[in-house]
Amino acid sequence: MNTFTIKPLSDHSLLLQWEDVADIAVHQQVMAYHNALKKNHFPGFIESVPAYTSLAVYYNPIIIRQNHTSAIGFVTEQLQRMCPSGVESQSSKLITIPVHYGGNDGPDLNEVAVRNSISTEELIRLHTETEYHVFMIGFMPGFPYLGFTHEKLFTKRKTTPRLKVPPGSVALAGNQTGIYPSEVPGGWQIIGRTTILLFDADRDQPCLLQPGDRVKFVAIK
Repeated sequence: MNTFTIKPLSDHSLLLQWEDVADIAVHQQVMAYHNALKKNHFPGFIESVPAYTSLAVYYNPIIIRQNHTSAIGFVTEQLQRMCPSGVESQSSKLITIPVHYGGNDGPDLNEVAVRNSISTEELIRLHTETEYHVFMIGFMPGFPYLGFTHEKLFTKRKTTPRLKVPPGSVALAGNQTGIYPSEVPGGWQIIGRTTILLFDADRDQPCLLQPGDRVKFVAIK
């Protein structure tokens, strides 16, 4: 039985929507369909884009209508027939990210620690002892949304976003952590910085991290 609903996004895309709860088990179902489509896609398929609880599926209606009356009807039927196995969602890899915490690289580290009634040492320990799940890449090319942080690290976004966040900045917002790939305005709480290049347009796979991957942070001096 399918656990998602299907609705049109545009004249050339559909959205598969699962239970609207940010959960690793739900995201693994999203990734199972995403990976299955990459391996065994239907005629006219362009790409699929996973998010927390949904999968956008893009297709070429002109190609599909050469053999079918309704492009939406054909794609919907193909998606409903799919029964990807759990194995297809297990294509993740573990990436270790070295981080220099605090100082000029982590200007919000002390403030977050004080607000959450923990020491900066405990904040770093809690942030590095967790293995994070990459839920999606968004906001900008290469920016990973990683979950979930320890409950003691829960923090609100800044009331006034910074106009410039340096590339490689490791940040907290809500129960998530993320890494800014390049210099942009941003409102997440910056606790450290990495020299790892998250996005490179010249690489075969520009984004270092992919949805479904796992991330472990390591503190460096």
